[in-house]
Amino acid sequence: MRLFTSVLAIGLALTAARPAFGESYAFPINLPNGPLSSSLQGLARQSGAEFLFDASIVRARQAARLNGRLSVETALQRLLVGTDLVSRRAASGAWVVEQRPPSGASAPQDLAAPDILVIGRRTQDADIRRRENDVQPYQVSTGEQVVRAHRDTLDQFFRSRVTANTSISPPNLDGTGNTGSSIDLRGLGADQTLILVDGRRLPGVPGSILQLGQPDINAIPLHAIDRVETLTGTAGGIYGLGALGGVVNVILRHDYHGLELHGTTGIS
Repeated sequence: MRLFTSVLAIGLALTAARPAFGESYAFPINLPNGPLSSSLQGLARQSGAEFLFDASIVRARQAARLNGRLSVETALQRLLVGTDLVSRRAASGAWVVEQRPPSGASAPQDLAAPDILVIGRRTQDADIRRRENDVQPYQVSTGEQVVRAHRDTLDQFFRSRVTANTSISPPNLDGTGNTGSSIDLRGLGADQTLILVDGRRLPGVPGSILQLGQPDINAIPLHAIDRVETLTGTAGGIYGLGALGGVVNVILRHDYHGLELHGTTGIS
């Protein structure tokens, strides 16, 4: 254990003492004299550094022979001797070879990347208008149809106007006094009918034995509804658990301006 600790300490010390890559570390460089472009490519292979240059500015330029242990910076300076080219280290770590700027001109800087603005909007399928002849068998009821049905709640509307709903008696007749909604599409149980509002799942209503019942949509004002999309086919593959019987998606109105008041009268 002591030997391992000593070796580890020596290894860490050597790693810390080694200069950063491509700055002052000397590489074994052996480049013959020839075209400058070939010398730059050979220096990249032997040092592992990355070089960026325009082929048009190094064309027809020659470079002297290099042989020995040299850093990348020193090797570049020797290759560019007698030319009007200079080298600089970019922010990305690559070496850039470019023409020397005119006297008095500031050194070129890396071009700043433009700001990219990404705007996301979670539509939740609220802006996708479903139709009766859709790929899936949607039944679409407009807000005007819901109001003209002369029903007090959405639960009453589904019992009288949606034939796929197999719920017969309202929940308040089960002896519990519950006045919430209970929609059962295709007779698979209310827990297999998914209720959405503007494409989003509603939290379930606490039931017995630590179970959550179907969300209650009776509190939604009928005049606040733009349309109701009902998928009477199984949708478990799309929405996951709780959608084997179908899906009810209530799309609310979003075009309100000011205040709207609605009232009803009747004789019992």
